[in-house]
Amino acid sequence: MILMNLIVLLISILMLVVLSIVISNKIKSHIFSLAIFLFYFWTLHGAWFIIFGVQSDSIEHLNNSLFTLKVDETYLYTITLYSLFLIIISLTFYFLASKNNCQNLIYKINNNKLILYICFFGVLGFALALPAIEAAISNGLAVYLVSRGAEDIYSISSFYTIQQISLRIATTLSFFGASIYFSGKSGKYIVVNDYRKIYLYFLACISLTLLHTFLGNKNEILFALISAVLFYFYNAKNPRVFYIIITSIIGLYLFGAINIVRASPSIEYFEILKNLDFFDLISIPFGLFGPNMSEPFAAHFSLYGIILLDMPLTLGSSFVYLINSIIPSVFEVARPPDIYSIYISSMQSTSQGFTIHHAAGWYLNFGISGVIMGAFLFGAIFAFLFNRSQKINNKKKYINILNLLLPLMFVAYIPSLVRAGPEIYKGIFVELLLTILILSFSLKQFNKI
Repeated sequence: MILMNLIVLLISILMLVVLSIVISNKIKSHIFSLAIFLFYFWTLHGAWFIIFGVQSDSIEHLNNSLFTLKVDETYLYTITLYSLFLIIISLTFYFLASKNNCQNLIYKINNNKLILYICFFGVLGFALALPAIEAAISNGLAVYLVSRGAEDIYSISSFYTIQQISLRIATTLSFFGASIYFSGKSGKYIVVNDYRKIYLYFLACISLTLLHTFLGNKNEILFALISAVLFYFYNAKNPRVFYIIITSIIGLYLFGAINIVRASPSIEYFEILKNLDFFDLISIPFGLFGPNMSEPFAAHFSLYGIILLDMPLTLGSSFVYLINSIIPSVFEVARPPDIYSIYISSMQSTSQGFTIHHAAGWYLNFGISGVIMGAFLFGAIFAFLFNRSQKINNKKKYINILNLLLPLMFVAYIPSLVRAGPEIYKGIFVELLLTILILSFSLKQFNKI
């Protein structure tokens, strides 16, 4: 059975690589290759370690907390469904996406406005996070755990979602500001003429990154970083690979450092990092792709568990949840559980829920049909957004910026999307539309080519 699992995994990855190359050649862009790599990391990367029987604390913890994963027929079925999910996404995008052939419509950034927006949302997010930070420090606990309600001393605030969105918007805008500066005066879509305030963007990036490190937030930094790097590739006339390499290395070290310290009290951060030896420091970026990280396994386990425990299908409960979520909470309407909550309540052990893979969420709704539907929907939405990015000659500034940035930010949201059910689509587009709207307020048309 190990051999069969390995063969399916190898064939699937080979097909995905070939499809990615073909699609990149067709659309004259590497954006889809990045998207499928992000999906691969949270979908199939962990399968290598499981199939070859690699033991690690992360895998052992998941086995003890959830269920014991074995390389058996159920796992073969799981790998096949995950592979089918990614292949259908690729094929859908291939047939629906058009060639990259967009006209340039150039806007100039208003530094004062953009910096003002960064400060407003950054201060708002920090103010909302401050009670959790104070509670954690005064009790000698990890800010990451306290802010998420994992400790009894603090309950998650009703403003927690606003806090998350505010900090994500501030971080994304600050990274975008830096990206626009690195694109230079010859940028294809957004340019800057005044370089005197570049230090303010770097100050904002550093301050917000430190805050996210303190809070243990990786998703916010990852989203902002991927969005900004993708935009730099799109915007810069001659993008420099050196900038991307340096940014990627810094990002990998940052994520590694957050993983090391975020479960510990903040007072111990410096001591933990100081005790790392030279080998530990060198291996931080590579450790993110190793078996001791929970990232490649937590969501990966979910589909196996659903099949193993023969959980009953909910027949569209995610869409019932979405419809109910539109009703304002002031009306106190009883809301149905989302697909993640249903998944957790069906577990034999509920000591820790971790995350549910996006494909697993669709499977729990409609079975195999759901996996196919979910893959087609993602591929169709991605292709639609990519095709819209070729049409940025609209007279309305917001529509142009929306068309340009939505596919980039949609890809940047994959690390969050892949670890959530179908319900996440509402949150994605509300947050992205708001972020792009705020960014567009700080732009004015400069020239048209």
